[in-house]
Amino acid sequence: MKLYIMRHGEAAPAVGFDLAADFSRPLTEAGRAQVVQVINQRKSTLAEVELVLASPYLRARQTAQLAIDQLDVGLQLLISDCLIPDSRPSEVLAFIDQLDASAILIASHMPLVGRLVESLSAGSGPGSMGTAWLAALESEATVPGFAELLWLEKPGGA
Repeated sequence: MKLYIMRHGEAAPAVGFDLAADFSRPLTEAGRAQVVQVINQRKSTLAEVELVLASPYLRARQTAQLAIDQLDVGLQLLISDCLIPDSRPSEVLAFIDQLDASAILIASHMPLVGRLVESLSAGSGPGSMGTAWLAALESEATVPGFAELLWLEKPGGA
């Protein structure tokens, strides 16, 4: 299985500690451009994606939809509450195990994306991921420590 794990692009600033406002924060124009750039930098590899998963938060859904639009292959978008920022990697892995896909793109948030990459790759990931970073992992099983981190793409190709 291949997992492509992406942190959403740059989003509008958070206002205080209002959870409802955080849920509704959209991508900025710069964030939209980040996502499009990163997806296009790896477009040929991402052509194998069969399913796109996203957090219900607006910025993650927008990130996922931009990816789908760039890949232009009629991908299905599945929204899951297990992809919110403070979810546990074990919840995500249990959810993925129920899906029938061999290549999945996930659009979510820190700290989840960092924890997920670290957990799957036995600590070989970056720990923290910047906005619109995309990690590619390959694994025979969705089990912590069993994935190989293939590459990490950042806006600007840095």
